[in-house]
Amino acid sequence: MKLGKLITSLGFLIIIFSLGFITVTKEDNKKSEFENRALAQRPSISKNEIFSGEFFKNYETYFTDQFYQRDKWVKTFILWQLRSNKTYVNGYHVTDDGWILGKPMEGLAKKDLNISAKNIKELSDYLSQKDSELYFSPFPAKVNETTGSLPWYVSKGTGNENYHYLMSKLEEKNINLIDISGKWNEKFSDEEIKEFYMKTDHHWNMLGAFKGYQLIMENLSSIYEGIPTDYNKENYKYTCEKDKKFVGSWNRSLYKLIDTSIDDFCYFTPVNYSFQDLKVYKGKVSKKNMVSDNREIYASGVKDDLEEFNYHTAYADNYPELNIINEESKNDLKVLILKDSYTNPLIFHMAHHFHHTTIYDSRYNYDRSVYDYLEKNDYDIVLITLNTNNIRGKMYNFEQPGKK
Repeated sequence: MKLGKLITSLGFLIIIFSLGFITVTKEDNKKSEFENRALAQRPSISKNEIFSGEFFKNYETYFTDQFYQRDKWVKTFILWQLRSNKTYVNGYHVTDDGWILGKPMEGLAKKDLNISAKNIKELSDYLSQKDSELYFSPFPAKVNETTGSLPWYVSKGTGNENYHYLMSKLEEKNINLIDISGKWNEKFSDEEIKEFYMKTDHHWNMLGAFKGYQLIMENLSSIYEGIPTDYNKENYKYTCEKDKKFVGSWNRSLYKLIDTSIDDFCYFTPVNYSFQDLKVYKGKVSKKNMVSDNREIYASGVKDDLEEFNYHTAYADNYPELNIINEESKNDLKVLILKDSYTNPLIFHMAHHFHHTTIYDSRYNYDRSVYDYLEKNDYDIVLITLNTNNIRGKMYNFEQPGKK
């Protein structure tokens, strides 16, 4: 009996030390595909960091991130949790029919939301001095709009409560508001709204995005002359890419363990004009920045050489700045859209309605702030279309550049 225990203990120690040896001697991985983040690299050794204990803390993080076959160990653990019907796995709930739902936020972040409201008001006042109008039109986030599909016994969170708090503060400050989420919840049931979102991703699908676009254009076209009102469905052809592997962002966080065939990605393509007629520039308007084929920017996912698709390859990636000129425009409006990835399926749809549209993502503008950009560029309209789960934090600090 004692010999058996000794052999078991030695075997266990051999496995542990072997895995540790392989971990510290193998080549380090730079990034985790599934967690979409950079992995910790081997920390440098210095006397100060050793005595402060910082080195050992950093080495522990490094060892955890670089552990041999880490992804396989984590994937196995996640699979076990899914099969055990755990309510939340990595912060996500998976329904019987494969929908992935995010865990909603808890608590009312009044302090942060008050800062957002203050910053938006200051931006609005600054723009009014330049004869420009600001519109706050956040796109409804999946994590807030699908809480009705969570199990009855879990909290539905306070995402919408936070959103309504911010909107009420902005209304007090006389900010122009386009309340897409509010209009949706008046008109559609929870089940209908659920169908506006990707099943395994945190974004909306083309049906939801198109309805958001329609509400914005309906609002603006009632205020500004010359904005086309051809945003009804009959002016578009609706097509879907079926039977293709789509890896949603939340599915990737679950190590692609959910069926990748349950999500179709679809498009509304105009029948009376072509997105190819728009002149698109990566960065400022200049000959060297002009895009030769607009499919490089939008709907690149239809290319047959891609083995798997995600939201960005299906629609558009996140660019620091795009400038889009519509030479056929019946108006001279110049519009700046401050956005996150929820706007990506709509960049060409919205650009059709104005003479000059700038798509600006402050997360990737590392050397300038929104104010820096506005000091050198004038716009008639500035739209903020960040999603309703992104209503506080650094993207509302318009005086600071993005951070790498």
